[in-house]
Amino acid sequence: MEIRFKTTKANSKKYDYQEHIWTLDNQLNIDEVLELPSFSKFEYCASIINSNSAAGYEISLVDKFKEKSFVIYLTTIDGKVLKGGKSKNPLDTRSYGAGTEDSWTMRGTPSVTNYVWSQIFRESLISNYEVKFYGMIVPSLEMTYESFDGEIITEFVSPYESEEKKLNGLLTKLNGKKVIGEGKLLVPIKN
Repeated sequence: MEIRFKTTKANSKKYDYQEHIWTLDNQLNIDEVLELPSFSKFEYCASIINSNSAAGYEISLVDKFKEKSFVIYLTTIDGKVLKGGKSKNPLDTRSYGAGTEDSWTMRGTPSVTNYVWSQIFRESLISNYEVKFYGMIVPSLEMTYESFDGEIITEFVSPYESEEKKLNGLLTKLNGKKVIGEGKLLVPIKN
């Protein structure tokens, strides 16, 4: 199985496309991953759907994950795990949508991650790849402290960044190498 998508060069001012092919045959299968004890807290939380937004898609959350902060997640396409990620804010507000073709090609402003994943999500809708997210809400604590200037601050804190690092370490161990959606996203052929 493979997915195909196209990219332009950042800030090139030209829509000259390069095709990318990711072969997914050797990637982890989400059904097998979810059977492992380490992933018992992960559950289906969202999918990519069409929208009239500038990005051309949106992340549609299930009710349990709506307005939930501090999430770690697995991004899958047609049942294959492509990426482990994190979001401080609710997953549907994740900044992937900043990766529009115009902002990347004409100004070079979005991150490589936001642009490439947006291209993948848009192509998935055209090519009928099923993009799903499986996630877990990482616990958080309300913390009150006195700031350097004497102001009393109350905020929520969470180890979601540490959990994402641990998640990606486990995915690498299970896969025998980094999952395909981690690093070197602009390489034309990945397998």
